[in-house]
Amino acid sequence: MALTGALFNRTAADGTRQQEPAQPDTLRETPVAPATPKRGTPRWVRWLVIASLSLLGLTIAAALVINAWFVDDLLRWALARQERHSGVHVECEKISASLWSGRYELSGVRVTRSNHPAGEIDLSARSVTVTLPVWSAWKRTVPIRSLGVDGLRGRYHLGRPVERKGSQPEDAPGRRSSPDLERKPARHFEIDTLEITDLAVEVADDPRRKPLALPITIAHMTSSPLRSDWALFDILFRSNADGSLFGRPFKISSSGDDAGRVTAWSASDLPVEALNATIGGPFSLITQGRCDVQVTDRWRLGADHVIEMDWKIILHDLHCEVPAELTGIRRTMAIAVVAMLNANPKQVPLGFTLHIDRNRFEGTTTLEAAGLWQAVDEALMRKLAEMTGLAPEKIDQFQKDAADAAKGLLDRWRKRKK
Repeated sequence: MALTGALFNRTAADGTRQQEPAQPDTLRETPVAPATPKRGTPRWVRWLVIASLSLLGLTIAAALVINAWFVDDLLRWALARQERHSGVHVECEKISASLWSGRYELSGVRVTRSNHPAGEIDLSARSVTVTLPVWSAWKRTVPIRSLGVDGLRGRYHLGRPVERKGSQPEDAPGRRSSPDLERKPARHFEIDTLEITDLAVEVADDPRRKPLALPITIAHMTSSPLRSDWALFDILFRSNADGSLFGRPFKISSSGDDAGRVTAWSASDLPVEALNATIGGPFSLITQGRCDVQVTDRWRLGADHVIEMDWKIILHDLHCEVPAELTGIRRTMAIAVVAMLNANPKQVPLGFTLHIDRNRFEGTTTLEAAGLWQAVDEALMRKLAEMTGLAPEKIDQFQKDAADAAKGLLDRWRKRKK
């Protein structure tokens, strides 16, 4: 006890008890930094988040309602709207669509257009299926993932191209004066995959040198891609198809990639009268007969833009006459060609190679406008002239006369467009 007291207490000389001085309290004397007040999210940010979420919810709800109950009416409204711009009337018995997947199925489709300078349409289809993402429908070039058409029937009567507004006087024949037809720049489209099955239509073309009614059937056809500006090129050089022309079988087969293709066309036992209406030239000398056609096309993307075409034509069971209206060198050559063909009526094989600029197909809708028939006409006539043994200078003169005549015909066709 004495030791404990000695340790914790001291006694002064006068006998009073002294306490040890207190040791400093380190914890109590250490300064403590004041706590930083916690900041809350600004009110405007909270309101912005709430408004955005509310708008998103309303959009989704509206899309669900439209997709469930009003998508049919929405598509019919869109079809009626396009009629004001193109004059093409579209009716559907049934529409099934999903805005989420972008797939639209139309059944019992009827497409008509009458009293229109671009031509008359009277077509029907069992079904049309389109895959088009709804958010891409407003792009400048509309990307369509796929388009399928089944059971197309009817008639398409070609006319002259639609004139630009103001290019014709108001009282010009054939001018569509309806205020409901609004002319706007055409929108382009690109179809990744086009598929056509069970087609049977007739294409009529009266403005040609000779009226043409072409019955065509397609059992199955695919084209990848199909671009609006290059539709004719893609159908001819990027597709696969089998069917009939004038009741005779034809086939298109294509292989390759986007950088180049090899395409083969074949048609057998075609009536020569049909080629007279489409190509003209030497076929106008043949009054009776049939022909087989095989064409192999090759092209690659590059600086030359050239399509190489190897043509093989076999004429058989022929009867030929010289048209009375021919004069000069054209009559001289026609007499020689007719004599050669009539001397070999059973079979006449012809072969030649063409090189044609691929860019001629951009924006064109007919082979005549692309200049293909003129090129075939010239090459075929030169081949026949060589077979008759005519002098080269006469062939050149004939080619010049034929080119001048074709140029005059093309100029007259272009004037109808203006």
